[in-house]
Amino acid sequence: MAQLKDEIIILKSINFSESDKILSVFGRNTGKFSILAKGIRKLTSKNRGNLQTASIAKVSFYRGSGMGVLTESELLCMPDFTLIKLKNIERVLRLTNKVIQEDQTDTKTYEALKSVIMNGFSQDAVNRYRIFLLSSNGFLPDWRMCSKCSRNNTEFKPEYFNKESFEVYCQECYNNYIKANKSTNNSKTIIVSIENNKSLITKILDNYIKEYI
Repeated sequence: MAQLKDEIIILKSINFSESDKILSVFGRNTGKFSILAKGIRKLTSKNRGNLQTASIAKVSFYRGSGMGVLTESELLCMPDFTLIKLKNIERVLRLTNKVIQEDQTDTKTYEALKSVIMNGFSQDAVNRYRIFLLSSNGFLPDWRMCSKCSRNNTEFKPEYFNKESFEVYCQECYNNYIKANKSTNNSKTIIVSIENNKSLITKILDNYIKEYI
């Protein structure tokens, strides 16, 4: 059984016995896997406060053909668990658990999820992460590029969202769309600003994920 070290995000925890927990975690280098945290429920456990759900930590663990076993941990970041943010935390972690497969290394998704946590699970960060995760795994059109001109998001920031097709557009393509459809009454309501319609986009994504994921 090899001893490994990695930076992880805790996706879910389940009480396993009187003193143990099983953690579903997403590692930067090891992907998604389960790890047994022995004695973590004891008040005297040195790991007790380091591995709360949605926290980021550095861990050492043994792992063979089965479940990993935690040995040490160091807390890097713990989110602010206010009532307002709990729903956003649930949105992000549940979707990540459903979409990311066991033992699938995905550094880009890890860094995207870490960014959401470091940004305090803001509504905008949560929406952008969910669209990124869904599009990069084939559930939605590719959010990493404008659906009209195909420029990738290293060249532009997606600004507009199509409520029907889930495509995203840059400012220039949105302006061209409005000009071409200025006589159509619903042209402005089908495509909405990502920045100015956060609650609407949150609702659209909630419904889509509930129905299809």
